[in-house]
Amino acid sequence: MRGKKIAVSGTGVIDDLLLREFLSAHGLERDITILSMGSAETRLAGLATGTIDAATLIAPMTLKAKDMGMKELVFFGEQNFLLPGGAILAREDLLKTDPNTVERFIRASLMGFRFLRENAVAAPKAIARTLRVDEALGARMYEATRPTMTAGADLSEDAQRKMIALVMKLAGVKDGPPIERLFDFSLLRKSHATLQTRGWKPS
Repeated sequence: MRGKKIAVSGTGVIDDLLLREFLSAHGLERDITILSMGSAETRLAGLATGTIDAATLIAPMTLKAKDMGMKELVFFGEQNFLLPGGAILAREDLLKTDPNTVERFIRASLMGFRFLRENAVAAPKAIARTLRVDEALGARMYEATRPTMTAGADLSEDAQRKMIALVMKLAGVKDGPPIERLFDFSLLRKSHATLQTRGWKPS
């Protein structure tokens, strides 16, 4: 890939950061031209027309690219990168003044998360319906996505520290904030306990 053009969604976006980290780890950061091309659909079209040589893609575009005969060069999920998706962020004042609303939101989100992770029959159909793709593609997307979902929707302390270290490195910052300032899974654990008490199942 030396001297080639690789498309990402945008500068500073997760796929751009992960690509740069991967290239740096392999001594290729100065030999590749990285282009911002927006949506995954646009990037796939660029690959199909030969405008670019490679691109970062997400499902279902990764699957469509393979169906078109393209080859997967790197799967970031196998590169020991830790950048969680779908995080819930809240202001400290909201946590203090209205923790019940925050907890209900987290509990509803957890129910959706567990439905996707644990209901292997209904989840692919839900993905297909939401993304307006056929059920066969929805099933393939589910199979590709499920391994990236943690069992409890949280991160171990080791994973938290690794993620912070990667973000600090990418940002060029030496010292990050204390881990407890960035992560708080107490309401998530409370939501797990509430669902267990109520006997809720992801069906």
